[in-house]
Amino acid sequence: MFFSRYLCGPNTTVYDTVAIGCNYLYVNAGCTLFFKLNCSNASSIWVKNNGILNVIPGIGSVQVYYEPLAVINNTASSSTILSPCPSITLPTVICTQTGIKENNYSNDLEIYPNPASDKLNILFTSGAKEFIKAQIVNSIGQVVKEIDLNNKTQINIEDLPNGVYLLNLKSTNSTSISKRFIIAR
Repeated sequence: MFFSRYLCGPNTTVYDTVAIGCNYLYVNAGCTLFFKLNCSNASSIWVKNNGILNVIPGIGSVQVYYEPLAVINNTASSSTILSPCPSITLPTVICTQTGIKENNYSNDLEIYPNPASDKLNILFTSGAKEFIKAQIVNSIGQVVKEIDLNNKTQINIEDLPNGVYLLNLKSTNSTSISKRFIIAR
């Protein structure tokens, strides 16, 4: 038998279309859970005040612990065992944001002309000129040119063959932005 925990958050409606079955379920205030019985052993559900549980007949039984203002529907079945509780403390779930913070510099950078033939112009629209190094990378990932910018706003590309390239700009604080461009003559 497998038991896991599912938390039905506030102001949500959850339809158990996959019959989550043998699990511990927590129903917060403001949550509506439609729960289908699907476990040969008993499932357990805790329902906070102002939470709503709708039990859909199926296999097995469910033990429901509920606070006085919780709403439990479809309890006429002998497979629903009700246990009133004066108060229920649900587990605390802390959600933290993960990922990489995106910079907004890509909107502040324009390169032109695109497609280019012999020179590529760099325009910083917000004055973000702390970018000091540029790399040009070809379509197979090889760095084909490295440039110290030193406030340059133009890069000579006449020595590069036609193709699709990536311009990578790097700043003193390790921020980087990339823009794709094409060389066509």
